[in-house]
Amino acid sequence: MNKKIILEKQKTEIFGKIKENKLEIVIFLMILATGFFFRTYHFSDWLHFEIDQTFDITAVAPAVENSIGNLPLLGPVAAGGPLRLGPAFYYLEYISAKIFGNTPSGHAVSVLFFSIASLVIFYFFCKIYFNRTTSLGLLALFVSSLYLVLYSRFSWNPNILPFFVLFSFYALLKSFSAKESKKEVWFFIMSGFVAIATQLHFNALLIVPPIIIFFLIINKPQLKLKTWLHSFLIFLVIYSPFIINDIKTGGENFGYLTKKFLDNSKNSDKSDVDSSNKKIIEKSFQIVRYDIYEYFLILTGSDQINSSRPKGYSLGLSCDSCKENIPWRLGAILFFVSGIILFVKNILTEKEVQKKYFLQIILLWFVFSSLYFIVITYKGLYIYPRFFLIVSPLPFIFLGFLIKKISDYRHKFSFFLFVAIISVISAFNIAKIFNYFNQLKNTSIKSNEVETEDVFPNNYRITLEQQNKIMNYIKSKYDNNGYPIYIKSESEYEPAFWYHLEKSGIKLYDNLNESAIYKEGNYFLILRTAQKNQQILLNYEKNFILLDQINFGTLFVQNIIPGEDKITAIRQDFSNIRRSFQPIKSPYILTWGDVF
Repeated sequence: MNKKIILEKQKTEIFGKIKENKLEIVIFLMILATGFFFRTYHFSDWLHFEIDQTFDITAVAPAVENSIGNLPLLGPVAAGGPLRLGPAFYYLEYISAKIFGNTPSGHAVSVLFFSIASLVIFYFFCKIYFNRTTSLGLLALFVSSLYLVLYSRFSWNPNILPFFVLFSFYALLKSFSAKESKKEVWFFIMSGFVAIATQLHFNALLIVPPIIIFFLIINKPQLKLKTWLHSFLIFLVIYSPFIINDIKTGGENFGYLTKKFLDNSKNSDKSDVDSSNKKIIEKSFQIVRYDIYEYFLILTGSDQINSSRPKGYSLGLSCDSCKENIPWRLGAILFFVSGIILFVKNILTEKEVQKKYFLQIILLWFVFSSLYFIVITYKGLYIYPRFFLIVSPLPFIFLGFLIKKISDYRHKFSFFLFVAIISVISAFNIAKIFNYFNQLKNTSIKSNEVETEDVFPNNYRITLEQQNKIMNYIKSKYDNNGYPIYIKSESEYEPAFWYHLEKSGIKLYDNLNESAIYKEGNYFLILRTAQKNQQILLNYEKNFILLDQINFGTLFVQNIIPGEDKITAIRQDFSNIRRSFQPIKSPYILTWGDVF
């Protein structure tokens, strides 16, 4: 009876809160629906599916098709070398593919899901510090960010960082909340989410743990020993595939990690102290510039102000190519500087304990990400927009400090100013989003190379729908004669076509080359329309004759046949080749089946 009364009381409280916050809930759901639309509209047809996505799907597909024992013990490559991350992303992709299908879009739904979930957690994260009006306004900007929308529409391990990093910090703050009765549970959740986040990208592996560790050192949580042990155990269990792989391989992957750090240390020792210090100061200044323009990009979708890479101590205000964008650059500088000033002021003046914790997280987040970026630029690497996925909530939170300062919602003018800021920035992003959608819609019809690559990994638009049309054309040729298929394309697209051929039931055993040319073969060149790869065309025109050329918008396909005097054999002998060409290009990773 008591249990029934308690349940009824809880039910009454929930409905009471809903009634009390009806307007907030309605606005929240409307904003969420908008974000859902931007992220799901023609999701499958316009999917970005290239080399990285192909290798990921090839690693996960055997487990989907056969048994879970085929899941790998390691995840995607990190830092552009043989080093690999933990397999958390592959396991999430596996679940997605089992539910939504073993297709490129089925594998990508996990990214779509977590990108939508990040909208919800961002709102509740903001509410820890800001009032609900400001939080809703910031959510509207987060939802409509061109940067975040683009990175939510395809499968790639860094793309789900915003959700897992935000949730890690949210859970950490909840574990410190005086109002929270289940602090230990939230601490366990934090441990699990940090374990996943650090397996998603090398940036997260080096940025998130120091934030958590320093926050705990500063605030000295009064947790029982068993809570610490259980949290560590959760972390260890989630990292167990990574650990088991190194046990089975004699520490191979860990060796790659230590080698990378040792190589970097050796390189840095070669410089004398003075020049090294000067370089650090210079790189620190450059990171400030990166932060200014990339934060502005994430917030507004303005993708033209960081297209050049000024060196030294330049802010990109004086170079000839920068002059036309000076107003945008000045706006970005003003936003960043004012946001930082207000942030520091809030840190110094905030009295409420939970809000102080929030500000500490933001400070550590900003500081450690900036320090990490300084280190990698010091090593001579570029900072790409995708690196900022891990800090993508920060520009919105800095804007929140600005809004908090200028807005007093009791006065009509202040509220009008707040609405104007949110509306203008949202409208700018939404216009960019629809322009992007229009480009994707026309990829199969016309070439539409874009000017910059600041938001997306490249400045070409290639969609899954377009690839499928090309595959239908190639398959029609194959169905006519049954000859083996040989293709040549740009390095980032070719593996995708290997995958499509495999899924069509057509085995691809060899690549198109000039030394072995067969009479019985279907030969295809698949190249970009806007910037034809002249070298590829020149390599093959001396040995092949153009039979047919079809334009597929941003790509074109040439069906070529060998010249009679260039043929080296009637048909290639595949009797000694056991595996098709595509898997050979993907390095083998140990699976659970190998362990047991």
